[in-house]
Amino acid sequence: MSKIDDNLLTEELVNVEHLSELKLVIGLDALDSIKKTYIADVQQKFPELLQQSERGNFHSIHQLSHSLKSASANMGLVPLSKLYAEIESAGEKEQHESILALIQPVQTLQNASLTELNNVFMAFEAHAFDASI
Repeated sequence: MSKIDDNLLTEELVNVEHLSELKLVIGLDALDSIKKTYIADVQQKFPELLQQSERGNFHSIHQLSHSLKSASANMGLVPLSKLYAEIESAGEKEQHESILALIQPVQTLQNASLTELNNVFMAFEAHAFDASI
């Protein structure tokens, strides 16, 4: 699974509808707190994933990518979650070259996704009283 699915390149980075629904249920402040926790989690776990990928520690790769996959999905970052799922699968199958081939694309997608996530939250804050966003 070293090839990135072409659908990931055309899919929206952030599922705004998912985040909007969460915002309506739990409120913007709680959602923002979850976003901050997600970002802190990524900042801790992604460097560890890089390090474990270089070492070929498949158990750690599987655990870290599973955690990042789930957290990304919860934040509406569907393409990123799918890419982490590919790394998780490659870790489970001990496919070191596939993992290494996915690391740079996931890092690029992670950065783009975080930028877009911040843009969505800025729009939420700008339209705090508009339930349609």
